[in-house]
Amino acid sequence: MYSDCGSKCGYRCSKARRHNMCVRACNTCCARCDCVPPGTSGNRDVCPCYANMKTHGGRLKCPCGYRCSKARRHNMCVRACNTCCARCDCVPPGTSGNRDVCPCYANMKTHGGRLKCP
Repeated sequence: MYSDCGSKCGYRCSKARRHNMCVRACNTCCARCDCVPPGTSGNRDVCPCYANMKTHGGRLKCPCGYRCSKARRHNMCVRACNTCCARCDCVPPGTSGNRDVCPCYANMKTHGGRLKCP
């Protein structure tokens, strides 16, 4: 087992809005994959096992962290993405675009009529 999961996940989740949940998921991934991606978000390609780990419901454990890793307003992006992911059970691959992969996600609108999902 990767001996430094606690400190690596502590740093990885240091900016997470739901810190405790992030640390719990990260520690699970770290224990199974012996790897934690560097930084506080993104860089999932460094640890393919971590990046592809799924929940019991078949969803990626943290698709919105990667989706929003290059967003200027990261926290707002993650919040909107998590809402869309929960409603549509889908997050497009990559950090932007690819909306055609998840039609529900791509067509969700705010109360003001703007596209909701990043």
